[in-house]
Amino acid sequence: MKACVVGGGPAGLYAAKFLIERGINTTLYEKETEVGGLYRYSLLPVSKMAPFARLLKDPNFEMKLNCPVDAELLGQLENGFDVFVIATGAGGPRIPDISGAEHCINGLDVIKSFWNGDDVRHQFSNNVLVIGMGNVSMDVVKVIFGSASKQSGHKIDSCINTNNNIDANTKNITIISRGNAYNGAFSNSELRSVLEIDDLQIVCSEGNNSSLSEQNRLQVLGVKRVLEWIKCIKEKIFKDTDHKWWERRKKMLTESRDGSRKLHMRFNTMIKSITKDEGKYRVALERDGVESNEIFDSVICCMGFENARTHKMMIKKPMFHVGWAKHPRGNVDGVKRDAHFTVMQIDQMNMNGHERE
Repeated sequence: MKACVVGGGPAGLYAAKFLIERGINTTLYEKETEVGGLYRYSLLPVSKMAPFARLLKDPNFEMKLNCPVDAELLGQLENGFDVFVIATGAGGPRIPDISGAEHCINGLDVIKSFWNGDDVRHQFSNNVLVIGMGNVSMDVVKVIFGSASKQSGHKIDSCINTNNNIDANTKNITIISRGNAYNGAFSNSELRSVLEIDDLQIVCSEGNNSSLSEQNRLQVLGVKRVLEWIKCIKEKIFKDTDHKWWERRKKMLTESRDGSRKLHMRFNTMIKSITKDEGKYRVALERDGVESNEIFDSVICCMGFENARTHKMMIKKPMFHVGWAKHPRGNVDGVKRDAHFTVMQIDQMNMNGHERE
């Protein structure tokens, strides 16, 4: 079997890795001059990309950079491959459907400014609101609080660590999420890196629908997430893994820490509107049916991305969408699980000798 992977972000790289591990000849196409996708702007350690380095040495793997794949090229490639994996990532950033959304700063732009050499710490005033609680939000927190280093998932550029510079303007950051702590899109490793910020107090609150309460935990489990994991691994292993994962997260969120700077993590909170008021922003928030108005100096949006338009890539050969090209939510860990499950389907199809329905 020969597989074509379109997209060299985390989803495409994980898919290629798992395909190669199953002995499937794989060619990866990436439109940019280097792989990594949006992961290139993340502040996760370089070790996260280490598993993909072995791909380049595998004789069954080929990578074509600076080679965008459109519907026309896909049609030309169809005869040369048995299966296609579309890992082209998400579309543009999601914008909240509220009055005043135009006042939001895009979180990815903050990260890119940091990579471009701007001193992002001094671009924001004392009190900042971040909408959305994924890994990008955690990176934004590290950048604004001055604890980020210029280290990406695939290389290190003039590694500048500002961890000792705690003279940033911002002293308070509030992150809000519509979901609860259990279903938070951030990874435990990203949360752990935020906990390492000097002189930082973290205040976590969930309101009435608290997953941090053992009594309410089963009521707020992510059912879709549970079902996907059960498909990939045995139920007993899932229960053990999930329990350990959740205990680690709960411990990090409930640990008592003091500091002159504060990070407020508010779960189960909806944003209703943003109004500019004399250089500041009046934000209407709602939790447990109660609406409140708070004043912030800046509002940053990290709500993820829209679905990408890949519907025109129609071919007769089996085609699988993976990662954010299928559903632009979650973090790299979720992308890895999805890629693993997708490749399991492809491998099963290969063994059965017929196309997926």
